[in-house]
Amino acid sequence: MDKMKCRCCDRQQHSFLYKGKDRLHGLDGQFSLFTCANCGVVAVFPRLSSNEIEKFYPESYISYPLPVEDEKSRMRKLDRQFGVTKRRRKIEKHSKKRMGRILDIGCATGVFLNEMKSHGWDAYGVEPSSYAAGVAVERSGLNVFNGYLDEVDFEDHFFDVITLWDVFEHLADPNEALRIIKRILKPDGSLVITMPNTDSWERKIFNQYWAGWDVPRHYHIFSEDAIERLLRLHGMHIDNLISFTGMLGAIRISLDFWLQDRRISETNKRRLKKIYYSPVFRLLLYPYMLASNLSSRSTSMTIFVSNDSSSRR
Repeated sequence: MDKMKCRCCDRQQHSFLYKGKDRLHGLDGQFSLFTCANCGVVAVFPRLSSNEIEKFYPESYISYPLPVEDEKSRMRKLDRQFGVTKRRRKIEKHSKKRMGRILDIGCATGVFLNEMKSHGWDAYGVEPSSYAAGVAVERSGLNVFNGYLDEVDFEDHFFDVITLWDVFEHLADPNEALRIIKRILKPDGSLVITMPNTDSWERKIFNQYWAGWDVPRHYHIFSEDAIERLLRLHGMHIDNLISFTGMLGAIRISLDFWLQDRRISETNKRRLKKIYYSPVFRLLLYPYMLASNLSSRSTSMTIFVSNDSSSRR
């Protein structure tokens, strides 16, 4: 039963939600999702160790993209550059800084860090994948530590900004991560986290096929209330919550997962995928994406956090 303890609130009361498996890469393993009755965090069981989970992050993993300049399609290159520029501007707007020391935890191949570095920021990264960290160092010359956050000894109050883009849900021990972040972030520093939102409309639409579950890579999936409660325990407070990343991609991946269990021919599956990966589908879905963005109910939520519990949203 100790293994069933919630690592966010240390309680042992859970309710079963869904059976799960690796739908992204089709690797072997049976898992289950449970909701903590106390704090509402959804967690995957059994939890895999850092060694066991490594095989679920192959080099083809979706979050290990090539550098933007390697894109062959001009449209794709412009689209990706637009996205990473938007992230930088959101950081600068919230932190009210145009330069400083930034740490990206789970920086992958360093696309975001490279953007920050090229605009005057002193950029640091931590990345457990040796493949992704190698790309960040060799291709972009970034200062990236290949390993986990608790393995690198940063000075106290060292960073102006710390970011976790679609990474916090991958952390086996959120409390330990926040303790470290609290220590190395400046008192007036900013923490930015993008993560799946269990209150999202897509979670309710797709149920067990929702991309936000991403079993078994996502150890913990939060609602707005659940993550705010956890941050308060560490003397932090959410200043703002918005949705602006990954909306279309999450919907397409959720449709991919749903399609896996449909008893139709592979030919018809390919035809359906061609439809929802088309520019026309993107255009038709725009009103929905706009509404979910404005109401902060898309799959991903981005929270801007102050390192001071006296802050108020």
